Amino acid sequence: MRQLPLADPGVPNHRSPARYLWWVAGGQAGTLAGGMAFGILWMGAQAFIPAILGRAIDEGIAAQDGERLLRWTALLFAVGVVQATAGIMRHRFAVTNWLTADYRTVQLVARQASRSRWPGWCSRTRTRWCSTRRPR
Repeated sequence: MRQLPLADPGVPNHRSPARYLWWVAGGQAGTLAGGMAFGILWMGAQAFIPAILGRAIDEGIAAQDGERLLRWTALLFAVGVVQATAGIMRHRFAVTNWLTADYRTVQLVARQASRSRWPGWCSRTRTRWCSTRRPR
């Protein structure tokens, strides 16, 4: 598991919002690929369930063949297990991607804020407003 926040979030490409998002995605390409792979497996398994169920009804129940019904039911169970496992892993990868991107962004904003003049942001151009707002 990844330790968050990261020790060094890196140097972002901040020329445009799209470039920044591509930079964030590039920093977690492995977990993005894993999430996509598990998502495809999860939805693929879900797509097979109606077909397997239909075959179980046609070849098992309608034909009154208990052995064929048991085979299709076992296959349906196996596909359900694959779907459940892939769904859990897809969700874990999605949350990892979300948290990693979130922490990197927060770290970069905090780094930039610490470089700014925040405590003394009242410059000479704003002295009138700042002189009335003294810290307590």
